[in-house]
Amino acid sequence: MNIEIEPLLTHLHNQGRLRVWSLIITFFGDSILEKGGEVEASRIKALMQAMNIEAGTLRTALSRLTNDNWLERYKIGKSTIYRLSDKGLKEFGPASELIYSAPNSNVETKWRVVINPRSENDNSGFLLHPGVSILPITEKPPQNSLVFDGTINRLSDEVCYQLLPNGYVEEINQLIELFFQIEFKNLNALQAMITRTLLIHNWRKIVLKFPEVPKELTPKKWKGYNVRLTIKTIYEDLTPLAENWLNMSIEKSLINFSAFETPTRF
Repeated sequence: MNIEIEPLLTHLHNQGRLRVWSLIITFFGDSILEKGGEVEASRIKALMQAMNIEAGTLRTALSRLTNDNWLERYKIGKSTIYRLSDKGLKEFGPASELIYSAPNSNVETKWRVVINPRSENDNSGFLLHPGVSILPITEKPPQNSLVFDGTINRLSDEVCYQLLPNGYVEEINQLIELFFQIEFKNLNALQAMITRTLLIHNWRKIVLKFPEVPKELTPKKWKGYNVRLTIKTIYEDLTPLAENWLNMSIEKSLINFSAFETPTRF
């Protein structure tokens, strides 16, 4: 394995018990779903083994996903084909919108502060405090709320850091540092697919864990400013080579991924 991606694999295996089933879902959603939706077990095995995941662990994860109705499988000769079930498609849809939303190129100048103290767990926009959130003035506020419209006249980086969710800065810093140290030009096609899959796997966990932070409320001197643009750039740098691996034949491949267009992300 290329020394360039060793830190990624070390990070993957040092986060406690590895949820291989979740990694498989990431691969399906990122690389398979919009390219016919089906993939041979042999290709999944090739990718996971290259990530130092044992064959027995992979079989257990695939069985769990099938038994829990996340995946469906069928056979063509000796080849086993997997695809997301209706349940898997339904669950991944909303997550996909969060993962691949385009970076916001607009600069918001007018905002709404929404106060809804009786709905602390049902806030619209970016949460400033339980029951208090902020959203662009173009977005409709929830009903039965106290709403103030106006502009942000002063906002220092120090205050921005204080507004960010607990743990968000650390996780974004770690994500960026992991992938910024990789020289993509030194990767082969399989390593590029591993890197892209792990990029989305880590990014997916962040967007599902934390609320979307408007870039206007993010410290401008921080490496995580407009982090979606950073993720988009890394993703696009990796994609041509990663797609080359998807188009390669593996153990008498039955599925021709090159027949499908590569989807535009972000």
